[in-house]
Amino acid sequence: MSTTKKIKIQNGDCYVLQSPSGHYTGFGIYSVGMKYCSFLLSGNPFSEIPDIEEFKNSGLWGLKVISGIYPNFVIRFCERIIPKKNMLENLKKAILVGNTNIPSPIYMGNQGMIEQLKDIEDHIESFKMINEKRENEKYIYPIQVFNWTDLDAALFSEKDRLKTQWRLNKKKASSRAIELMNDKWLWSETDEFAPFGNDAGSDTLYSFKIWRDKSPYSDIVSFIDELKSESFIPESLDTTVSQILKSMHLDKALLNSYHRSIIAAAFGQLVLEGVVSPSLKNLALQAISTYKKDMLDDSLQPKHHEEFIFKIDFLKQILEQV
Repeated sequence: MSTTKKIKIQNGDCYVLQSPSGHYTGFGIYSVGMKYCSFLLSGNPFSEIPDIEEFKNSGLWGLKVISGIYPNFVIRFCERIIPKKNMLENLKKAILVGNTNIPSPIYMGNQGMIEQLKDIEDHIESFKMINEKRENEKYIYPIQVFNWTDLDAALFSEKDRLKTQWRLNKKKASSRAIELMNDKWLWSETDEFAPFGNDAGSDTLYSFKIWRDKSPYSDIVSFIDELKSESFIPESLDTTVSQILKSMHLDKALLNSYHRSIIAAAFGQLVLEGVVSPSLKNLALQAISTYKKDMLDDSLQPKHHEEFIFKIDFLKQILEQV
C-alpha cells in the first residue's frame, strides 16, 4: 500500500515551481499561520532547478518607498498571502530548494492575496504593467528586483522604536482633536472601527508621526503619495489597472486598506496638529464613503453592521467640522 508523504511548511523554506514554458519561478516562505501562509517572490526565473545560493542570488521583488523627504527611500518587499490548505496542495507540485533565514518581522510594502501558486507569474507580470503606468509619477518608484541582503534593511525598526517612545495619548493631543474626538472608542488602538484601531490605521498614525518629525514644513501631499506607494495604489485607478487588480483578487483588500490609511492620516493630522489639510480632508471623506459601501456590501458580517454604520458616520461628522 502506497502512502503520501505529509508536507510540512516551515519558515525559510525556498521552493521553485516549473511553469508551462519550462522555466522555474521561486518563492520563499515567510510566515505560517493557522489558516494562511505568506511568501516572498523570488526575482529572476531559473532555467533549471537552483541550489539555495543560486536561489538567493536571483534576488527578491520589492519597491522603494519614500521615507521622510523625497528622494530618500527605504526598501520594502512584495509579499503574497495564500490559504494554507491551498499551499499544502500546491506544494505537491513544487520543488524544495532548501531552507534559509528570512528575518522577521519584515516591513512589507506590497501585499496581496493569491489563491494558487501557479498565479505567481501573473502577479509578477502585473508588476511590469503597473510600472508602465507609473513611469512618469515623481514620488512612486517602480517595483523591481533587489538583493537578498537588502532584507536586513527591511526589518521593522524606526516605527517600533517610536512605539516605545511615543504612544497615542488623548492628553497630549491637540485641543481641537480633544474637542471633536470626545468618545473614548475614537482613541482605541484595538477597536477595528476606530481611526487607529486596525493595522492600516495604526501603522499610518506612526508613519505620519515619523514623517512629520522629519519633514515639519512639507506639504501633506507628499505623505499621501507615500501611502499610495506603500499600499500599491496607482495614481489614478483607470480601467486597465482596475482590471489587473480585480483579476488578482486584490482590488477590495488593497483599496480597503488604503481607505483605512487615508482616514487614519486625516485623524492623525487632527490629533497632532489640530487641523486637516483640505486635500486630505476631501480624500478622507471620499475614502469613508467608498469604504462604507464596500464593507456593507460584502466585507462585514451583518451582525456588525449597526455598530459600523454608527462609527463610520461619526468619523465623517467629525471631519466635516474640521
